[in-house]
Amino acid sequence: LLRLAGLYDARGQALGRIADYERAAALAAEAVRLLPHSGDALLARAAARARFHRFVEAGADLDAAAGRGAPPDRVAGARAALLSATGHEPEALAIRARLAAAHPTLGTLAAQAMSLAALGRVSEAEQLFVAAQARFRDVTPLPLAALYFQAGLVEERAGRPSSARELYEAARARLPEDAQATAHLAAILAMSGQRARAAALLRPLVAASDDPEYAGTLAGLVDGDEAAALRAEAAKRYDALLARHPEAFADHAARFWLAAGARPDKALPLAARNLELRTTADAYELAIAASLANRHTTQACALADRALALPTALPALELAANRAYTACGRAAAAAEALAAAGGT
Repeated sequence: LLRLAGLYDARGQALGRIADYERAAALAAEAVRLLPHSGDALLARAAARARFHRFVEAGADLDAAAGRGAPPDRVAGARAALLSATGHEPEALAIRARLAAAHPTLGTLAAQAMSLAALGRVSEAEQLFVAAQARFRDVTPLPLAALYFQAGLVEERAGRPSSARELYEAARARLPEDAQATAHLAAILAMSGQRARAAALLRPLVAASDDPEYAGTLAGLVDGDEAAALRAEAAKRYDALLARHPEAFADHAARFWLAAGARPDKALPLAARNLELRTTADAYELAIAASLANRHTTQACALADRALALPTALPALELAANRAYTACGRAAAAAEALAAAGGT
């Protein structure tokens, strides 16, 4: 059961299949039912719960797993992932740096790189991604595709779309069906004016995946009846997913309603709920965007103040703060945020 759960989770991540994540969660839960004192089973259930952003329950499973003989490094790695996902990046980095020093593998080095990048230490992260690649000693494309996607995400968030594009293309060269790399590559192409090519990349993904994010993105790139049908399908799927997994899809649904869904009023409570679950830079950026879209400028500025108190703020968050401060008339703060983001 545990082996099968891991395979379903890996396929879900690679191909963008939510049904696979749900199947993995069901298998992990069954494993715990059969062997409630198994540390490995509890670790698997923790991973499944974290996948659906049930962070408190995942943390409880990790505590139980640690007391039931689960390998300490696996528990520590999973705990670092929870800390990172909920906005406690310095604590996550401390664990990941220790694990990478003791066991420098592709996985541990990439995890440390992601924490470094989240704290604004992008150059160090880039060096670690290269080191992680050199540790690859397998024949499956999945770890390399994931590594290149993560590295691309760091470049994209740092405001380097051309570098991000190269890395997303590298991921797709190893795994052409890679859902996340395909979607992010399409977004970069669309921003550069290559909307038709972006749409061509997304259409097969929309057909193969049950994740409404891709249909919603494609809806913003096409016109007429096709766009309307895609928006309706994405809205229907998000409503169903929010009913089953409200924590996991609050942020994705909020982004849809802010963009192709064109219902910022529906995005606002979802963005607020997402920020309650995890105080990350991405969560603050989304909450600021939702507040501004609903003309809640005072709230947007208050969120910007809190966001810029994080250990570091990457360019995208600084730009979001700039927009918030501009909207509520705090010109000096707006200029400072823009300068910090690398603007003028």
